[in-house]
Amino acid sequence: MNTLVEVLERLNAYLTVSQLAALLGKHPQTIYKWIRLGKLQPIRLEGRIVFDPVTIAKWINERTI
Repeated sequence: MNTLVEVLERLNAYLTVSQLAALLGKHPQTIYKWIRLGKLQPIRLEGRIVFDPVTIAKWINERTI
């Protein structure tokens, strides 16, 4: 069975806010709130907010240790 961190580490595409919210089981507004609070660092790509899956995997690991 693959953990969420393992899945994220194998992705080779950026995640949108909606995709990240779905993976984390959160509402997209929660993701935007975390961005505003500085908990998540997004990438701004051509006017879109996206996330590097490897960075998100590290972020999850830091919070579960």
